[in-house]
Amino acid sequence: MLDFYPTRSVHFEAWDGTQNCQATHALFPSLSSFKTTRRSTLAGSHSDLQDKLDAVLEVLRAKGHEQLLMTNKTSLLEKLESQAHTWEMLARKQESDIVALRERMAKTEVELRASTLALENNASEHTRVVDLLNAKIANLTNLLSKVAPLKG
Repeated sequence: MLDFYPTRSVHFEAWDGTQNCQATHALFPSLSSFKTTRRSTLAGSHSDLQDKLDAVLEVLRAKGHEQLLMTNKTSLLEKLESQAHTWEMLARKQESDIVALRERMAKTEVELRASTLALENNASEHTRVVDLLNAKIANLTNLLSKVAPLKG
């Protein structure tokens, strides 16, 4: 935002310095002593200065427009830099999340391999125990058939 400056003759004639901010007054203390002028003063007594004033006001308008554009560009640049920083922070966060998930996945894969091996070992042990019990049953059945005829 720019401080007040006259852009037309009407504004120049009404300009007495009170329209300016304190920072401008600090830079230019003589603003406090400005007085307004009448239209007739410039047009009548100083008509030779009217063209110069119009030229100066045109330059002021152009300079003000340029400064506003630069301010807007600076604001836009700051906004874009802020957004870029936000995206970079998000990317770093997601990168750390991916690393953590990969570590968790590796740990889970190790646990899965261990569980699969334990399951295979349990199945093998189950088969061995069932075969052993079936053999014992067969032995006991065989023994029973030898003992049973004696009782009868």
